[in-house]
Amino acid sequence: MDLYDAASYHQLALNAAGKSPNTLKLYLLYEKRFLEYLNARHIAADLDALNPLYARQAVLWFQQRRVGTRGGVSATAMFLNVLKTWASFLEAEGVWADSPLRRVQRVKVRKLERQPYTRAECNALLYSCSASSSPERDRFLVELLLGSGARIGEVTGLRLGDVRWDRRTIRVLGKGNRERTVPIGDPEQSDGGPVWRSWRVYLKVRAAQVDRMRGRAHDQLFLTLAGYPLTAEGGADVIRRLGGSVGVEGALPHRFRHTFCTVYLTRYPGDEIGLRRIVGHLSKAVLADYVHLANAEIALRAGHGSPMSVWLTEKIR
Repeated sequence: MDLYDAASYHQLALNAAGKSPNTLKLYLLYEKRFLEYLNARHIAADLDALNPLYARQAVLWFQQRRVGTRGGVSATAMFLNVLKTWASFLEAEGVWADSPLRRVQRVKVRKLERQPYTRAECNALLYSCSASSSPERDRFLVELLLGSGARIGEVTGLRLGDVRWDRRTIRVLGKGNRERTVPIGDPEQSDGGPVWRSWRVYLKVRAAQVDRMRGRAHDQLFLTLAGYPLTAEGGADVIRRLGGSVGVEGALPHRFRHTFCTVYLTRYPGDEIGLRRIVGHLSKAVLADYVHLANAEIALRAGHGSPMSVWLTEKIR
């Protein structure tokens, strides 16, 4: 067995364990990057090449390429994490008695403050949809991200049957290959509210597009202009383009998730369980960030809404 065989074997094991396609894709991507590094340095892809020296050199090589956002720091950290997990997997399978990368320290990534969109930024993004090359799709995409708190990969992975108007829900496939049902829209409005109105408009446009380009879309909900399924990367590009057209800096799909979680906890303080039920898994650290942001907003409102601030500033009659 060499490292090419080891990568294939890891994919087989992940697939057999029921890991999601995105997880398989992630591991294969970074394991192939390590093999690219070995090939660039004319190093044989033997099992012994997965060692601390080459792993650290590969990290430096990867850092210099600056792949991804934030100067490639997050991608570099993920690269090393995958190598360590890969080595641990081979240890568990009896290839090694002890993982050679066990003592290699992980790359530290500076934690950034989560930045929800402001109301003005959300309105600007929605406004920019009207000038896009696919206005109906883009508006529905923005409203669904904002109205569900779902990840971009979960939304772009939706199929027609995952959207249930009769139940006002969507069914998404989240991390860990776990399905969850997410309530969508305003139950007090007979038409379901803005998200469902945009859904109906987009379905008509999509149907016409499928008729013109048969055999490309299958039952995928979101399509590209060419009629193929829209990927998570493609969806992220859509949001960046929309933001760029109206001057919204840092327009990223995940900020809709930040916005949803913060607004939810502002409206329903203390309902962390309900939030997790809707958006899926949240680590304690991530949840603490959302609680902090929501509490800050609640405190701001309380300061303006207290009797001391209202009564004492009114004119005496």
